Amino acid sequence: MLSDALRVVWGTGWLRRSRVMFLLLASFPCAGAVAVPASASGLKPVISGLSAAPAGVASGGSTTVSASVSGALSCTLSSNKTVAGLPVTAPCEGGEFDQAVVMPANLTPRTASYKLTLTASSASAKTKASVTIRVTIAAIGTADLQGLSAGESDACAVLSAGGVDCWGGNDSGQLGNGTKGGPEHCVAGPCSTKPVPVTGISDATGVSVGAETSCALLATGHVECWGANEYGQLGDGTSSNSDTPVEVNGITDATQLSAGGLDTCAVLSTGHIDCWGLAQQGELGDGIRTEKSEVPVEVKHVPHATEVTVGTDSACALLASGQVRCWGLSEFGGLGDGTTTESLVPKPVTGLPFATQVSTAGLQTCALQPDGHADCWGFNHQGELGDGTTGGFSEVPVEVTGLTGATLLATGSGDGCGRGRPFFCVGGFWFQLGSRSPKWILNASIAFVQPRVLVHCGPAFPIAR
Repeated sequence: MLSDALRVVWGTGWLRRSRVMFLLLASFPCAGAVAVPASASGLKPVISGLSAAPAGVASGGSTTVSASVSGALSCTLSSNKTVAGLPVTAPCEGGEFDQAVVMPANLTPRTASYKLTLTASSASAKTKASVTIRVTIAAIGTADLQGLSAGESDACAVLSAGGVDCWGGNDSGQLGNGTKGGPEHCVAGPCSTKPVPVTGISDATGVSVGAETSCALLATGHVECWGANEYGQLGDGTSSNSDTPVEVNGITDATQLSAGGLDTCAVLSTGHIDCWGLAQQGELGDGIRTEKSEVPVEVKHVPHATEVTVGTDSACALLASGQVRCWGLSEFGGLGDGTTTESLVPKPVTGLPFATQVSTAGLQTCALQPDGHADCWGFNHQGELGDGTTGGFSEVPVEVTGLTGATLLATGSGDGCGRGRPFFCVGGFWFQLGSRSPKWILNASIAFVQPRVLVHCGPAFPIAR
């Protein structure tokens, strides 16, 4: 092609030759010239096909964000909420972007949405595109769950292998994992939104969580506690907080325990009850008014006890005879004896001849009857007694309206209710359990509980099944 063109040039006049040479030079680029890539020019990058697979994941699940990108040197993936590992930047000159992302646990009562944004950058321009990831509600696996207890700021579960996992607040070491603080920061302070193993416990049969203090019942009959200890709640003879479990002094044959506001009590194999912690209102039931006891003391007048339950400033025991006896503060009728007078020793609950279970939390107590009905007494500001009324309090038991067939009962500092089947509970919000549920649930820890699993509930969290 070139030789033919030259023959034309030399065989014509100068004017024609110059025109042809000009055309030839324009047709063949100069040696050494290079094409300028779009990413290095001022052109804006293009993002197409941005997607997440899957776009909906389970709590703590993974997804992969993908897109085709042109005209970019690098790509950055970020989130509008905290996601571990984000933001992350990677080269994308090859034209494709793929990034695996582990989404956070969702401990809210509804699906959580995260907006992930991909920013493609050239030398002088940027382009952004976004995709939404939805994270469903967390559910605690129940295959290994043997017991559950939710307290004022945290919750703990006993696993089938004998270990204990806790989650929630940790400013006093109440997670029991050897730390005070983190790994995350919640509204009320340092926390963990995922269960962490409690240090050194491998043979637990039960756990109970109070106000920043937790205690585990071991297979040996010993009790170990961890967390806050200002009033001797750990029972180890000190008032120092502990972020790992410490053994409660002198208890070697406990069969059941309950941690309340600032006290803990344990039923012994002898049928007696020992308590430790705050004692300003007679909470320990030993007949003595004092500031606190850092070691267990014996509760008076409770022969053959089978169960103990501890509230904010009072406690109750269920005896083998079916009688319920309570002690401590009774400002709102919490002792159920027809008065508002505190008692330093246990007193029988009026009009309650026989109960199969009793549960105290906050300022009210409920007792389960053999026929599946329940009676409650104490504070009733928000209808906690379940008798169709609100306001005031009752110094004697009143029957919960419309509750039948209940087999397990638990109360919290805001409500009392019952169910006859497994339940799902959520934290921090009012949440109705469905058309067959007679009550509302407030401020609980998330859990799906299978049949035959004993449950203790936290502040403003009552339930029966």
